[in-house]
Parts: sequence; structure tokens; C-alpha cells
Amino acid sequence: MKNLDIFQIKAQLNRGKSIEQFLGTGNSGEREILKWIEIRPEKYSFTLVYHEVYNDSDEGIESVYNYSYVMPDDLYGKNITESKSVEEILNKAQSIFGNGNFYNEGFLDEIIK
Repeated sequence: MKNLDIFQIKAQLNRGKSIEQFLGTGNSGEREILKWIEIRPEKYSFTLVYHEVYNDSDEGIESVYNYSYVMPDDLYGKNITESKSVEEILNKAQSIFGNGNFYNEGFLDEIIK
């Protein structure tokens, strides 16, 4: 699987499809935490969303999208910021979370393995 280039990112978002970037792992006590961001297209803007879930793979749950959220109130992620343009939301994501590769929504299970 290859990461998206800027043209593919724009095409995905303009088609109403989210893109995701895996940020890495961390720990909370004895539990591993998986972190990623999502750029989610809305009707007239784009929202940068931060996700933080416990690694529940040891409980037989196979998909990161079904893992339990660290903060239960953030069941669909935590909205960080929004923007009217693709370029601006990408710049905001980079300034907050650093450079990284974006992938189509739903591919984190493949990336994390």
C-alpha cells in the first residue's frame, strides 16, 4: 500500500472521502495506545480529527476502528480545527502533528500490522 500524493489527497477529500495519518503509539499505564489523525470532509469545510484508542487486539478485536477510545466522550475522535480549503487543513495538520504520510480512510489496520 502506498501513501497518497497531494493530487490523490485532494481528489479523495473533494469526493467526500476522509484520509488518515498514523501518528504512532504511546502508553497509558500498562496499555498501549494507538494514535492517528483524520481529515474529514464536511459540507463546506474540512475538519482535522484526532483519534486515540487502546490497543484491544489482545481481547480478540481485530480492527483498530473497533478499539475502545481512551476518552469515551471522543467516540468519533476529537475535533481539533477546521478549514475551508484542502491546502489550509493540510498545513494545519502538519504544523500541529508534523509531516507524515496520508492514506485512504480504512487502511490503518494494514498500516499498523
